[in-house]
Amino acid sequence: MSVKGIYKTNWLLLLHQWLFSLNIGFAVAYALFAYEGNGNRAIHACRPVREILDKFGLLLFRFAPLGTNQPRSVLNRNFQIWELGFLVVMLGLGLVLFLILRRLAQYSATGLVLSSMGGIAALTAVPGIWLYMVHATWNVNDPGSFWRTYGIASTLEIIAVGLMLYLIRKRAVNWSILAFALHYIFWVIVIGRSSGIPVLAAVPLSLVVPSAGFAWLLYIRALSV
Repeated sequence: MSVKGIYKTNWLLLLHQWLFSLNIGFAVAYALFAYEGNGNRAIHACRPVREILDKFGLLLFRFAPLGTNQPRSVLNRNFQIWELGFLVVMLGLGLVLFLILRRLAQYSATGLVLSSMGGIAALTAVPGIWLYMVHATWNVNDPGSFWRTYGIASTLEIIAVGLMLYLIRKRAVNWSILAFALHYIFWVIVIGRSSGIPVLAAVPLSLVVPSAGFAWLLYIRALSV
């Protein structure tokens, strides 16, 4: 590989690692804030997760409660705190994960494993964590069962997109980008209709989800050149 090719591959690796980290950070931040806006307790979550959610909710309630009986100025300020909090959680988690990845990438074997995980994370991080939260808060008042409502269809969609990416892996990269884009649009519709938008910042920041997939595709293609 030429010096120019090595430089391009290293740059794509850096981009891939950063967007991979932001994707995970976004998934966790969205799940946390959507959970607080949901109003249902995570009764089906494991104890450590439930404790984290409860403590995070208590923290938000203490600093930025969203009550309908509050003055408009106070409510607007609290909404702004939620927006800022979402950004801090996403970027904070993303930065920590990015620094860990940079350290682990120094070892060739670990780097190859992490590169393989990039595509899986791009497909499953946001829907997987969101589905876990939906399952954790599922109660008797929800229609049907979790698996009949979301679980089966979601699993089949992720498997179908993953299989599609595998089958077209040697074709033009535009086809793989299209598959990621369709996957992203599908989950925007599903999650948006079910959980809404906990903070406005989540709308533009959600672009890191397909971007993480695109960066991973470009990096993998660069390695195979």
